[in-house]
Amino acid sequence: MLFRTTCWYCGNKLLGRTKRHPERNRTSLDHQQPKSKGGNWAGNTVMSCVVCNHDKAELTLEEYRLLVMFRAGKVKMPVDKMLFYGERFD
Repeated sequence: MLFRTTCWYCGNKLLGRTKRHPERNRTSLDHQQPKSKGGNWAGNTVMSCVVCNHDKAELTLEEYRLLVMFRAGKVKMPVDKMLFYGERFD
């Protein structure tokens, strides 16, 4: 059950939903394709940490990938070469 115990985006271990856990380890459910942008289908949700979920907000997966790469200073590399943690297992 890899996806229920790790954040799909950063790979951090998820411990639960209670506030006693740090935000990086608190479980949240995220829509990969935002509902506001047509993401209303089954299988569109992944487990993520609260930090990644809030950081991604209303961005599509491709937009969020570009944001993460820009912050890491890796924008020179083609965006489609960067995989989120959960994509390695698809």
